[in-house]
Amino acid sequence: MWAGAAGGRVPAMSTPTPRHLLLPLALAALAATGATAALATAEDAAAPPTVRFALAAADGRTAPTGPATVPPGAVRIDVATKAKGMHGFQLLRLPAGADVPAIQQRVSKARSDDDFEALGGVVAVGGTGVSARRKGSIVVDLTSGTYLLADLSSQKGVPSVPFTVGEGSGPGLPAAPAATISMFDYKYEIAGKLPRKGDVRIVNKGKRNHIVVVFKTADAKGSARLVKAVRADDQRAAGKEIRGEGTSANAVGPGQAHDLTVANAPGNYVLVCFVKSKQSKGKAHNALGMVKAVTVK
Repeated sequence: MWAGAAGGRVPAMSTPTPRHLLLPLALAALAATGATAALATAEDAAAPPTVRFALAAADGRTAPTGPATVPPGAVRIDVATKAKGMHGFQLLRLPAGADVPAIQQRVSKARSDDDFEALGGVVAVGGTGVSARRKGSIVVDLTSGTYLLADLSSQKGVPSVPFTVGEGSGPGLPAAPAATISMFDYKYEIAGKLPRKGDVRIVNKGKRNHIVVVFKTADAKGSARLVKAVRADDQRAAGKEIRGEGTSANAVGPGQAHDLTVANAPGNYVLVCFVKSKQSKGKAHNALGMVKAVTVK
């Protein structure tokens, strides 16, 4: 499965392996893990309208459920599940006039974040992890067209459900929250202080798809050791430093931005991008330096 922010599968270091889009389960399995933090629900009177989807059993076949149409403009996408295990969802925008069933078939065969860049014209909008104890929540600015919400929970397949965003326009993303994580080729930059709970803006300013896997460590020294291990693709050394996972972000395409609702305990974390692209010459982005130690106070 992809797990964590992704909800299920994740590439193991530079080699895409279990878990579709995020959080190397291979590493997590080596760690003395703790419980994953629950996502906050952050709702207020001025919040964008909420659209709800649900993920079914992680069998690689059963499609998510949700509305067939969604209004344009900023909306909060809440995704929940009653199924066991860790899930994750990925929101994809399809090109105009796309053959939706054909793209769904191609998406169903995806095995890592790398595969989404090969879908010609399909834009990765964002996503995060989901479990029976927590929902995944992102705020996105939707333009008219057709989208897929894909379930990344099983290595057996990636089922998805299409929905249409109506014509016209609506309010854009709310004012930027207190913290922003900007992704470049190949580094992270952070503006503001990362909160324990609330929304964090995720912005891709690069030319490739990127993700944000968030690993918790014991302390600053543990983060430094994890950064070194991840850059070297040393899974065993990395696994010794991981103490859990924070709220991570699934694939975000170039020029895309959304707000991710997080709930992270105070402490030390390391951000990692495990995507591998043709432009990175066969290397995963973590091996090119896309890893950063951060703190939550």
